[in-house]
Amino acid sequence: MNFVYFLIGLFVLFLNKIRYPLFGYQRPRDFSSKDIKRAVAYDKQVVEGWLKHLKKYSSSDNIKGKSVLELGPGADLGTGLILLARGASHYSALDTNNLAGDFSNRFYDYLINNISGDKRDLLSELDKLREGKPNKFQYIVDKKFDLKRFSDIDLIFSQAAFEHFNDVSRVAEGLFKIASRGAILVAEIDLRTHTGILAGRDPLNIYRYPKFIYNLFRFKGIPNRLRPQDYEEIFSEAGFKDIAIYPLKKLADTDLARVKNSLSSEFKNKDGQMEYLSIILCAKK
Repeated sequence: MNFVYFLIGLFVLFLNKIRYPLFGYQRPRDFSSKDIKRAVAYDKQVVEGWLKHLKKYSSSDNIKGKSVLELGPGADLGTGLILLARGASHYSALDTNNLAGDFSNRFYDYLINNISGDKRDLLSELDKLREGKPNKFQYIVDKKFDLKRFSDIDLIFSQAAFEHFNDVSRVAEGLFKIASRGAILVAEIDLRTHTGILAGRDPLNIYRYPKFIYNLFRFKGIPNRLRPQDYEEIFSEAGFKDIAIYPLKKLADTDLARVKNSLSSEFKNKDGQMEYLSIILCAKK
């Protein structure tokens, strides 16, 4: 069965290599943004997860007066409005793809009506963004992912984006430069194979291939295959301290034993943490 999954994964890599240049990165989530109730519930769940781990890491989930930067917000900016309602002083989002550019009245009206907190200025902030004159609510699409435009960031959040960065070291170094003293990073990182047909059946599929084969099918945004130890080392070298990694999903020992010997040698021989399928990474400047 391992060989079958190897062949299926290889075919999927080939298809994605062709599909991305033609259609780009279009669906950051496994459901349509037109499903408003589900999208709002998702945004609320993401923010609750960030704040839960912020409190676990720093003993406080109070974000009042904090300047927030989100990396790779995806299909909408609902998380930003929720954070502003929770008391954040400013929210900025940076992405390489314009996935959240449709500022649908129906979506944001529904979201604002179904979140708690101080909602008095949310509609006006959204209108300013639509008019191209953002104040406390900012969305920037930049193919170069230039972080130098930001400064004095207190909190950095990210949801399933870091695994798509080709140069995580550059991002980590850039974040360290723009972060205020004591700034905290909370990032959820999905370490699994992303393709739906394989994610549930063979979540470590992308680790089956030697580097030279994987690189043949490389495209912008392909999972970088960094493991928890790699992220810890990268952020430490960038200057961050008190780095903590919390596993969110883990592969059962029996499932790991079934596939481990079929992984590429660079992953088969890694010490521990190959069972980690998703993690929360926290760090402080």
